Amino acid sequence: LANKVINAPQKIYQPTISNPNETATLTVIAENAKGITIYPNASCASSDNPEKRKISGGLVQSLRSFVKGAEPYTFKVNANRPITVQMGFGTDTARCSRDITSFFVPKLNSIYEAFLELDWDKKQCVMKLNEVVGEERIPVAIKSARECASE
Repeated sequence: LANKVINAPQKIYQPTISNPNETATLTVIAENAKGITIYPNASCASSDNPEKRKISGGLVQSLRSFVKGAEPYTFKVNANRPITVQMGFGTDTARCSRDITSFFVPKLNSIYEAFLELDWDKKQCVMKLNEVVGEERIPVAIKSARECASE
């Protein structure tokens, strides 16, 4: 995957950081994505989250990533607090026709990269998360996130 990312990281979004000394770094890699939405400090997806932000998506971006390569979006996140990432892929294959929404709790001073892995043979999209340690990518378990319950 690292060889496919040819553009410089985009810096279009920065969630509110509670304590600048307690952060982690997240890079979300958009490759032909129909949309990526971030829900900071939440283990669920809610349109009521005041920091909810769609950071990529649309036909123009899909065409641009097809021509130029994947686009990474890098920002700081609060460590030890959940973050939900919602990603979709622009296809109607059996398992890629809906958004995939997952969350994890980043560790202090860690660096992560999230992306969709597409398996055309199995017609399956899976969100992957790696912790980046030097040149090594270590898979990190993520949990499925649901819509937040209404209050």
